Amino acid sequence: REGLFVMDEDRNILQSNAAFAEIIGREPQDLGSLKCYEVIHNTDQPPADCITCKALETGEETRAEAYESSLDKYLEMSASPIPGTKGEPGLVIHLIRDITERKRAEEQLELFAHELQGRVKELNCLYGISRIVERAGLSLEDILLEIVNIIPPSWRYPDITCARITLRDNVFVTEDFQETPWRLARDIIVYGMKAGSIEVCHLEERPQADIGPFSREEEELLRAVAERLGRIIERKESEAELKRYREQLEELVGERTRELQEMNILLQEEISERKKKERELKTTAGQLRALSTRIESVLEEERKRIALEVHDKLGQELTGLKMNLSLLE
Repeated sequence: REGLFVMDEDRNILQSNAAFAEIIGREPQDLGSLKCYEVIHNTDQPPADCITCKALETGEETRAEAYESSLDKYLEMSASPIPGTKGEPGLVIHLIRDITERKRAEEQLELFAHELQGRVKELNCLYGISRIVERAGLSLEDILLEIVNIIPPSWRYPDITCARITLRDNVFVTEDFQETPWRLARDIIVYGMKAGSIEVCHLEERPQADIGPFSREEEELLRAVAERLGRIIERKESEAELKRYREQLEELVGERTRELQEMNILLQEEISERKKKERELKTTAGQLRALSTRIESVLEEERKRIALEVHDKLGQELTGLKMNLSLLE
């Protein structure tokens, strides 16, 4: 399947095989009056990088691979000079192999490899964001500052890529950030409303791609990063709000606890005072009962004394008085 033809030093084709005619899309009988560059390159002059010229100049075999636009094929070619009778280059054997299928497969493989490398970069970026968020003790500002620095390495041209994240009044940028005409941006949506934006800029001009110098995959990655940032911000702000509520609740509980403790102390003091008064009342009641008993006892003794005095002294005096009256009578 390799094309083979022999030509003289004037590039006239002298002999060729059927495979050569098939590769160039001509009939074998039509090649005898043509020059090699006419049938291969479709030009009226040899190209500047003609391997036949080099082979004739150096006297050595010359090889090359090239895309021939006139044939829409990739060709692998070699030119080997055949020395004349006196050693000078005479004829040239030209070997051509159609490697279009192989080159297209290589291009497709290279494209797949490039796309795979892009997907790996995207995954590394998103995974890096997840690892940053999972680290304990980082504030939202710390998280955004670290995220903005892992974005440029995920782009096709990391050396000339810079990034900026804007969240309300706060701005986080890479060290070399400059706003340039080659810019790609996405809004950051928090609770259904725009809260900021994420921007990626190229510091130098690059060839046009799907969206300016940026590929469709880069735009999708930026969209994914913006969405993830929105969820991260919602989560961190919810955690901060929950923390504030918890602190307020703890403060209210602390105040209520202190109030209850103070009320408990007052209540204990009141109970203690009440118990003290009850003890005093009990003591007073006992004293009153003892006093009442003592008064009753004293009254009884006083009654007995009075009764005794009335019975003995007064009775005697009355009896004596009666006797005196009787004597007077």
